[in-house]
Amino acid sequence: MLPAVLKWILTNLRSCLVYKPLTEPPESPEGERRRNVTYTDPVHTVNLGQYIKHHLSQVIVGCGGEQKFQEQWLVNVDKDVVKAFVALGIM
Repeated sequence: MLPAVLKWILTNLRSCLVYKPLTEPPESPEGERRRNVTYTDPVHTVNLGQYIKHHLSQVIVGCGGEQKFQEQWLVNVDKDVVKAFVALGIM
């Protein structure tokens, strides 16, 4: 169940929180302030799949390489979750 949900989230929701810049000017100074806050918030600027891939690669390097990561960490992860990450191109 988890891999299906994870795959759906990463394929369907990965960009719904990433907003495209609006072309019309803000209606008020408060609208401009809110827009600036929204468009600089990492929740709205970073793709979820890219974020996971980046931090996962840092963990792999921190563990001493892919071999040690697989032996020490990946062995404890459900195989279906690993397959879902591989299918999404995250691993």
